[in-house]
Amino acid sequence: MRSKTSFHLFILFFCTISSIEIARAQTIEGTIKEEYSLEPIPAAIVLLMKEDSTVIQYQTTNGNGYFNIDVKKPGKYIVGVRKMDYSKNFAGPFNLAKKDTLNIEMRVFSTPKTMEAIVVEGERIFEELKKVEFYERQRSTGGYFFTRKELYKYGSIPPSFFFRSQTQTKVNSEGRLLNKRNISRDCYMTVFVDNMELPDFSTVDQVISNTDDIIGIEIYSGLASLNAFTLRSNGCGTVLIWTNRY
Repeated sequence: MRSKTSFHLFILFFCTISSIEIARAQTIEGTIKEEYSLEPIPAAIVLLMKEDSTVIQYQTTNGNGYFNIDVKKPGKYIVGVRKMDYSKNFAGPFNLAKKDTLNIEMRVFSTPKTMEAIVVEGERIFEELKKVEFYERQRSTGGYFFTRKELYKYGSIPPSFFFRSQTQTKVNSEGRLLNKRNISRDCYMTVFVDNMELPDFSTVDQVISNTDDIIGIEIYSGLASLNAFTLRSNGCGTVLIWTNRY
């Protein structure tokens, strides 16, 4: 009787171990550190996102700056870090295969906020956008407008990631912007960066590395005729991007 019971326990134990192995999730683990001191940062929020910047999981680092996220499905993911008084940072996209373990170290800058810095930065951005009549169009046209205040929450990401998250635009496999609302055909939007039209073969990511360089974005879903601009309108819409480089 004892032998039979032991045999049953062995079978149960074996099946349990096998089930754990089969169900083992994909894992992303690592540490978050301060860029200069290399000190670990506790209580930082680590975000697991899809390529379109949708957050699907998150975790807070422990006292050693360590995190460990069990990812439910294999796929392509981006990892982001946020914490008050620190810069944001994003890594990826990473291709996570079944049962993969990805170990990464991410670093952020300590950026304590002061009222003086906010006032100076805000005034500089306001003047540059004012010169190109950004705010005048914001008051008088039916476009969609984004300033540094709105863009900051997305962190330092390639511009294509930002446009993927908008309801008016989508990005195809070549990195070009399309009108998401026109589903009947590939409706390519006309894109201007600092009043220079991008060629058809060029993408926003090739011209601008991340959203930190952008101080304003205007999205027009349809035909547009904007003051000093003579736009090549094909009915698919226009995107105006303003950077801090001019």
